[in-house]
Amino acid sequence: MERKEFIKTASLAVLGLSCFPMNNIFSSLPKITATGDALGYLARPSADLAQRMGKLLQWMTENGWISYLESVLGMKLPEKREKWLKPLNSTVLSRLQQKSEYKDFGGDSLLNPGFPQFSLIYHLLASPRVRPATVTAYPGIEDLDLLEDYIFSMTEFPADLADSKKYALAVLAYEYRPAYKIPVPLDMPEEHKIHADFVFSRAGIGRIGDQPYHYDPVMRSYTNRPAGDLNQKNIAVTPARYALFLVEIVSLGDLHNPAISLLSYEKKDHNREFLRPIRKIIKNEDLNFIYGEYHRNEKLQRLATFKIEAKKGEDQVIVSPGDKLDKAPFLRISAQKETGEKLISDSSDMVSLELKGSSILLSSIPAPFVRHAFQEGKRVTVKVPRVWKSVLYSNRRYASFKLIPPDSKDGTDLIITDGIFRKTRKTAKFGTARNAPLFANIKFMQKEGKEIHLDGDYKEFQDTIDNGRYEAGLFEDSICDGCIQAKLSDDAPLSFRKLTIMPAFSVVTAPDFFPLVDSDDIYEYYREMDYAMDEHFLEGGTSNLSWLRLRANKGIKDPFKMDAAAFPVDQRTGDSIFAVACLNANRKYGTNEYHINFKRDYKATTFLPDSASGIFYPGWDATFSSDEKDKDRFFATFGLGSPFPEDMKLCAAANGMWPVASPDAGRTFQGGLEPITGIGRKPSTSIPLMDEEIGYHKYSPYVQDFSHDPSFGWDGEQGPYIQRIATEGGKRFVNFTDIARADYVENCLNPKIGFDMSRLRELDSKEVISRMDALRHCVRRIDRKMIFKHVQYTKYWLVAAMPVSDWKIGFKADCIPKSFIGKDNNWIKGGRCLEKEGYLFIFALINNAEKSIDCFDENDSKRRIQEIKELCVCKIEKKNFCDPEINNADQPYNLTWCSLKGDFDRISGENIKWYDD
Repeated sequence: MERKEFIKTASLAVLGLSCFPMNNIFSSLPKITATGDALGYLARPSADLAQRMGKLLQWMTENGWISYLESVLGMKLPEKREKWLKPLNSTVLSRLQQKSEYKDFGGDSLLNPGFPQFSLIYHLLASPRVRPATVTAYPGIEDLDLLEDYIFSMTEFPADLADSKKYALAVLAYEYRPAYKIPVPLDMPEEHKIHADFVFSRAGIGRIGDQPYHYDPVMRSYTNRPAGDLNQKNIAVTPARYALFLVEIVSLGDLHNPAISLLSYEKKDHNREFLRPIRKIIKNEDLNFIYGEYHRNEKLQRLATFKIEAKKGEDQVIVSPGDKLDKAPFLRISAQKETGEKLISDSSDMVSLELKGSSILLSSIPAPFVRHAFQEGKRVTVKVPRVWKSVLYSNRRYASFKLIPPDSKDGTDLIITDGIFRKTRKTAKFGTARNAPLFANIKFMQKEGKEIHLDGDYKEFQDTIDNGRYEAGLFEDSICDGCIQAKLSDDAPLSFRKLTIMPAFSVVTAPDFFPLVDSDDIYEYYREMDYAMDEHFLEGGTSNLSWLRLRANKGIKDPFKMDAAAFPVDQRTGDSIFAVACLNANRKYGTNEYHINFKRDYKATTFLPDSASGIFYPGWDATFSSDEKDKDRFFATFGLGSPFPEDMKLCAAANGMWPVASPDAGRTFQGGLEPITGIGRKPSTSIPLMDEEIGYHKYSPYVQDFSHDPSFGWDGEQGPYIQRIATEGGKRFVNFTDIARADYVENCLNPKIGFDMSRLRELDSKEVISRMDALRHCVRRIDRKMIFKHVQYTKYWLVAAMPVSDWKIGFKADCIPKSFIGKDNNWIKGGRCLEKEGYLFIFALINNAEKSIDCFDENDSKRRIQEIKELCVCKIEKKNFCDPEINNADQPYNLTWCSLKGDFDRISGENIKWYDD
């Protein structure tokens, strides 16, 4: 029998598993040996795989999937399973394409050998857009992995497999995505059909948490929401999924019709090499192999060895003489097999591996976000140097220790990219590599055997921080980076053993506070609306890791060859490791309706590089580092803050600078932020969070006038509020948290506070973009002096924000004190009556005159009070940018607003002038 005919016959026989006993099917088939090169050229479903596939089909029948599919197709599934491999007839396909959840299905058969993405059964189970009301259970990762294995197993390996220059084995992070987020060829016309597909990368992004991971089967992805109803303010770790693939090493060639499609095309991509997946390797059937991991956490070691070779000798980092810098907590290394067997004797427990069929999950081990650092029972400390400042540089950022080298290019880069080339920049570029944590927390002073937290109640707070020369306790977090590698068994066919095995780069970084929003959503929002790129963001940009061409950490070792680098400098495809790609497969079926990903009609998360920040300053996702001569640049996590909440606070306050879709702490801290050098503006609000999301202070009008309970926001802080002080006639104030005295590390350590993830995790692109655009419209109306009419340049501070579900029924402005004007705040109902749901935004312009009030609050020592010069009240209806009827920037908003200034005691509700748009 010819080889191809045999494979077809074997595959069809396997499909007949409801008709024949499993043993009988395979008893008459030639046995495929696992020696020599036979396995390199021939593949088919094994009896075991076929039997497990039969059980999956039975599960689908019992849980309503088969009957649902038959109702969608308008036909009974063929009894002869070999017909499942043949194209469905045109009438059935036409009916299928009329269903919204199948418009982006790119195939035409129930099962397409070698292509799960073009198999209707796989799309049915794997697409988060398919959510039947009649099914009683959803598939898990194990089910999807089994189905992938089965479909891939019905294909041959290429005849020239032994060509090691052309092929390799590679561990890849991958997932199945609807058409909304599929990479496409460069400048692809919108009428071109796109379809749901597998998306691959050589890098995966896992995230830390304090609860075990939670797979949401409806979303077909992992969520940071803990399982069950308890602990909803906590955060579940989110793993990344990897598998071993046979890949072809390709160049893009024609960028308009490349071998693979990239999510983002960068300069010189035409000269780079990328990986094109050919076939998933089925564990213990195609090949016997095992997975292994190697990860490093070396932030504290890098901090302890940080040196500045300059005149400022007091700026050297000094740790205790007896500290062992090559041991935990300064350096933690995890190396293990998939079985849990340690590959080094003193391996740390930082991550875990879990087999899911032929694929593997890597996840961070749940742990508190921040832990006190100890070595041999002794608290690990650093001696804090004195403060020093120059025109552009300082070794402090507010009350954080800043480890900055003397040859830093940050100031120059900021002027060039955020100043001169502002209009064309994708991202702020910072040329200084981060070879140690840029920021470190120094607020936990060790004195006479006790740990004293330097907070707002500590007398001489700022002097103590500036003078330094005290011992500050250090902290650990679970952030690390490493690799996932595979090792073939000794009896693997020679053709496979000749191939290079490329590991995946594994990044385990900070939580994603907006898991349902990606930076490409913001990028496409600007492009779709024809707005100036990044016009909300004073610093940073919308780039994510998939935009970057950067090598992986050169210090990562191959777990099975500890003397070898996992990512050698000369490794092919090394600088395209963050690329997110899919096969460029021209298909007859698909849709041209799903080009704009922020308009997607489903919820799902991702662990591929487009979910992480590509802004390196350093952000809480990522940073870049270099060797001693600053030549070989590479990605590593040891440049992130120590611990990560330290720079997270600074990033979140800086106008969404690094993670792009960041929690907007600019609202919380704006009054105390320093102006950006050369721009003269403080970071303002880019993605407005509502007051309920950033917390109600006990003296805010929410609590004092409207009987809400005090609350902490997503970050353990409490938002600003408008205040009237009886002894200051005619004046009104903003009461807010001082950024230097706020401490996210302390919040994490306090079980009564902590981070509250439940306030943000359900926000999706639709809501975030609606808020951003409403903010943009309001600011452009009230700020007549704003440069270029870009939100990033406004001096107006969003001090209060409320969602309004109905302007006519039950609308109360709980954010404004009843005594702000007169004895109640009914005046807020003035102006044109709005119809739809929307937002109430209150903006303040601070009085910066010489004798204006700016002082700390006597009742809360970490809060400040600043005098208001002007208060603007905006009531605006909400736009749903996912509505196809709302597709341009010219459609008018319904907005009514007023401006209040001068002697506030002389203002009455009757003489307020409202402006209507």
